[in-house]
Amino acid sequence: MGKIEDILKDPKYVNGVRLLEAAGQEMEMLDYGAARDILARALQFFQQKDVPEMVAYIYLEMAFCSLNLCEIDKEIDYYNKALDICKRVKEVRGEAEAYNNLSNAYLYLGKYDEAIKYSNNALYICKQIKDVSGEAYAYNNLGKVYLCLGKYEMAIEYFNNALAIYQQIRDVSGEAKAYNNLGHAYFCLDKYDEAIKYYEEALKIFTEIKDVSGEASAYLCLSSAYGILGKYDEMINYSNNALDIYQQIKDVSGEASAYINLSSAYGNLGKYDETIKYSNNALDIYQQIRDVSGEAKAYLCLSSAYGNLGKYDEAVKYSNNALKIYKEIKDVRGEAEARINLGEAYGNLGKYDETIKYSNNALDIYQQIRDVRGEAKAYINLGNAYLYLGKYEKAIEYFNNALEICKQIKDVRGEASAYNNLGNAYLYLGKYDEAIKYSNNALYICKQIKDVSGEARVYNNLGNAYFCLGKDDLGKYDKAIASYDTALYICKQIKDVSGEASAYNNLANAYLRLGKDEMAIGYFNNALAIYQQIRDISGEAKAYNNLGMAYQNLGKYKKAIENYNKALKICKQIEDVNGEAKVYTSLSLAYRKLGKYEDGIEYGLNAIGCCEKIKGELKVETHQISFFGTVDEIYMWVVKLCIEHGRDETALDIIERSKSRAFISKMLGRKDIKPTKESEELRKLIEERKELRKKIEELALHRESESKRIPKDERMRAIKETRIEETSKEIDKLKVRYNQVIERIHEVDPKYYCMVEVPHVNIKEVKERLGEDIGLVDFYYVSRDEVGVVFLDKNRIKSGIKKFEEKKVDEILDSMKAMAKGNIAKSWSEVEVKAKELIPDNILEMILEKKEIWICAHQKLHFFPFAALRCDDGKYLIEKVRIREYPSVTFSMIMDGMDRKRVYGGERVVIGNPTGDLTNAEEEATIIANIVEAAKYTPRDVGGNISVQLGSDKLKSSSLYHYAGHVVYDSRSPWLSGMLFGDRVLSADDIMDMRVNNEVVVLSGCESGRGETRTGDEIVGLSRAMMYAGTKAIVATLWEIKDVSTAKFMECIYEEFWNNRCDLADAVRNAQLKFIQRKVSEGWSHPYYWAGFVVLGEKRI
Repeated sequence: MGKIEDILKDPKYVNGVRLLEAAGQEMEMLDYGAARDILARALQFFQQKDVPEMVAYIYLEMAFCSLNLCEIDKEIDYYNKALDICKRVKEVRGEAEAYNNLSNAYLYLGKYDEAIKYSNNALYICKQIKDVSGEAYAYNNLGKVYLCLGKYEMAIEYFNNALAIYQQIRDVSGEAKAYNNLGHAYFCLDKYDEAIKYYEEALKIFTEIKDVSGEASAYLCLSSAYGILGKYDEMINYSNNALDIYQQIKDVSGEASAYINLSSAYGNLGKYDETIKYSNNALDIYQQIRDVSGEAKAYLCLSSAYGNLGKYDEAVKYSNNALKIYKEIKDVRGEAEARINLGEAYGNLGKYDETIKYSNNALDIYQQIRDVRGEAKAYINLGNAYLYLGKYEKAIEYFNNALEICKQIKDVRGEASAYNNLGNAYLYLGKYDEAIKYSNNALYICKQIKDVSGEARVYNNLGNAYFCLGKDDLGKYDKAIASYDTALYICKQIKDVSGEASAYNNLANAYLRLGKDEMAIGYFNNALAIYQQIRDISGEAKAYNNLGMAYQNLGKYKKAIENYNKALKICKQIEDVNGEAKVYTSLSLAYRKLGKYEDGIEYGLNAIGCCEKIKGELKVETHQISFFGTVDEIYMWVVKLCIEHGRDETALDIIERSKSRAFISKMLGRKDIKPTKESEELRKLIEERKELRKKIEELALHRESESKRIPKDERMRAIKETRIEETSKEIDKLKVRYNQVIERIHEVDPKYYCMVEVPHVNIKEVKERLGEDIGLVDFYYVSRDEVGVVFLDKNRIKSGIKKFEEKKVDEILDSMKAMAKGNIAKSWSEVEVKAKELIPDNILEMILEKKEIWICAHQKLHFFPFAALRCDDGKYLIEKVRIREYPSVTFSMIMDGMDRKRVYGGERVVIGNPTGDLTNAEEEATIIANIVEAAKYTPRDVGGNISVQLGSDKLKSSSLYHYAGHVVYDSRSPWLSGMLFGDRVLSADDIMDMRVNNEVVVLSGCESGRGETRTGDEIVGLSRAMMYAGTKAIVATLWEIKDVSTAKFMECIYEEFWNNRCDLADAVRNAQLKFIQRKVSEGWSHPYYWAGFVVLGEKRI
């Protein structure tokens, strides 16, 4: 504005100039309200004198005052008025200045498209009039916008453009500011060494030109960079340097900024009283100078400090103060940050629904303003909320969202945080290898960017994963201790007291497992003291629970219970369900030690109730299985306690609540399940159940969607929140009706009920199902080397415990592999198991009274050849009783409810030698096909090897399906196990996606009954896949058997099953008896040849 200098010197404008000088003095005093009032009078003066250039200039000054008063709407209005005048009088330089300032205003509002548009307008004008200084300013503005959008490389490009111009025109002050901006960009890229380099360049220039304000600004930037690197002493030094300068030049706004940085530094050191002091210093200044934006910033610092002190109500109060200000001044980014803080505070109060609400509010804002870094922060907050609620899958989904964003914008620090949180989630799920993988990803990044604080957190998490693996491999405890020690060392170095407490707690746990109780107590007390000092009640609960365990190991049970109760009180207060489960288990152990067995059982049942609550939230089968692996010891312990003290029915109920639940839930999700009775009432009930489920799911989805879109307007928000509350009430009402419908279905058709709801075991119903000559035996490992056994028949239920190590099963299976190589007699004599070694005497007596037993095995016992158990009279168990196997009692009830067809009426298919290299299998197929009058498919019949397509099509269409060929067993990826055809394997995974209605499937191939036991008693493999797909009964093998004897065994089965119309379990048993009694071959009486054949499920004639 070239004319302004002349106007200011013109005597006829002296009164207006005096007003401008008075306004300038008020600005120096930081009283922007008074300055703007005086400017308004000057504006009136120059409007009357009709001096448009001065009017435009004053509007720019009034906009500047409004900016400092955080009145953004007024700021924009004044800039637009200045812009209109500049356009009218063709004052292009003033026009460019207005565009640049409008860009800054819209940047503040998070309207980045507008900001970019105005900066580009300014840039275009500056290039036209060759105003290189204005051009550099526009480049700087564009850099700031792209910085906020997370496009850091673009930001760096624009900042470098600005830097080049400043260097060219020798504007050292502008050069220093460009260096500072470049420092910010590299800071956002987590390249802290680069950031520090640029900040130091800026500091050097500011010092040389004696720009003390710029010098102080550079000190604050360096303070932040060193803080991120965990160098809090340097952070404090640089902040104090800035503070000294600001106090000397009486820049109270800068002084407040230095106090904010000091507050952050002392917060990282765990010195929260200092944090509060410095935050209050900043707050006082901001309130004095009426800087409401700064005031809100100080409130957020106070919120964090009180949150770290465990004063969560105070944290909520201060966050709300900040939120109110940000909403008033329309600072949407600040509003989102306040909502993030509120979410964290409510999370610490255990109010996770509030955490989710505020985090979703923040997420909406970040998405609206396209702040992807903020979006990732909101996803992390949401993930942690769902993690603590036991909704692990949802937590993982949100952590992955954050990870994807951080990778896109190259936010490596955020990436490390997402990896670490994913590691923590998989730790909760019991997927320890996954947890280690993600933690190592985080560790690699933290080391690269020198984030020592992050390193410590990762080492603690890694230690936890190795600790959990220690129960199977004692050597992992050493790895855990090494990780914890490293975390402790780092935390002490950087004075991170919270991390230090975690490391102490974790070290103590490791030493507790190694039996070093006194050492553990010392570490637990160290952790407890810190948690109490920083008022971290969640950590306090963990420390109390762990101290209780240490005192319990020392036999000090009352002291242990005292600590447990303190922990339980906190866990309930903060709704930490996982923590509650652990404490209840600890109390159960303690009361058992004191001889108070009923109390022990009740506390154990409470622990299981907590586990079931968490497990109920998991929908993905693998997640259900993995989670159960983290809590299976709780179930084992309570079952043992119940058996020891005669609570047989309770023991059976808990066993069934733990067995194959993920598999059963998945199976009950099928849509082809039909009722076993026909009635109009049942039809209506089934339809109503279906509609209720649909409505509940739809309303739940609607409620979740509505919770994510809370309006900014208070009145609209209140209306929305009322609607959400009404939806919740409607869902609760529908759930009450749903339960009534389910109960009535149970009364009308109990079998169908068992097939659509995962039921608790109803002992009465199971007894009714058992015939007089049938007994049910449920096995369950209650410790590493003890098996609980529950026997049930029509009139009795009894239980007992026997010492039996899992490794004995491995020895038998290894022995069978040796037999396949010819080392038969010696191997069996070394591993043979007597019936009384596995089954308590009183239960064995009851078993031997029966004609048939149903066996429900557990873990590796699923692969145990029960038929070959040796009784006292020298006979095998199969010679005494018929044996049928099920995954669990619950599963047997479901199978009993399934629609049955006569196997003789449907299509019968025999597939033999599909790969063309098993001559005996082809002969076996010919014999079986002749017996059952089946369609036969062999290479000779089809003119080549048999394809997977043919094999799978026939599996879907047949009532009887016999497969004689290679069965591939993959121990590393059991879902890839399957039947080998000419072109590929028909895997368990493929079969799980099918819907079949086979009455009988016979898998005449090596190890077709094998699978892999996963935590949670889930067997993954071919036979389990067949059951899920709908097969009613399966004959399979537990180990590789020579194909000649297998062919003969199969012939014996079908002679009984088909020709004599014998029950399938009887047919297999009769074939086994023929082999034992040497009626088939003198050399095939050994268990190797017959004990590996098992009947899974049921097919009665």
